[in-house]
Amino acid sequence: DAMAANTAPKAKLAKAVGDIGATGVETSLIGWLAGADTETTKNIYYALGQTGTAASLPTLRKAAASAGYADEPTQAVRSYVALLRNHSAGQSGQGTKEAMNLNKKARAETQYGAAWSGFDVYASLQGRSAMPLVTKATGNASCVYRVGVLEIASGFMQAVDYKALAEQAKKRTGVEQKEDIIALIGNSGDA
Repeated sequence: DAMAANTAPKAKLAKAVGDIGATGVETSLIGWLAGADTETTKNIYYALGQTGTAASLPTLRKAAASAGYADEPTQAVRSYVALLRNHSAGQSGQGTKEAMNLNKKARAETQYGAAWSGFDVYASLQGRSAMPLVTKATGNASCVYRVGVLEIASGFMQAVDYKALAEQAKKRTGVEQKEDIIALIGNSGDA
């Protein structure tokens, strides 16, 4: 067992774990993070994102926060989102909380790509129950975030939701915000 004996480079072992979906080595991977170089850290995060359990959530949550929710060489946020997607299907309560935490904290750091990813995981678990967040997102200054959320929501929205967004468009003061809502409604079959 190469994991136990540490006979191969840790970066390559960690990448292989993620690629093949090996399980049962999470504790070893987390232990390898101490003193790991950037490439090894990236591959460990990748493996945890692909194969991790709830035990990996604190590690990847902390790594994403330490990265300021930005895209960076260790790809901590990408791995955190992957873990949320892979792990959350059977853990909707915990997954919902983690996804909303990512969404909120990434928005606070103006890292809208990460915030959008958090919303995407949340919406996949909550469906139409996510509509209050969609309404709130229509007022966000970031076009990337606003349009991303609207596109995700279009997958579960119903005619009544489009009507509610039309009302929101009337209340928005930003021209781009209004245009994004109108574009979504115009592209829907429920306009």
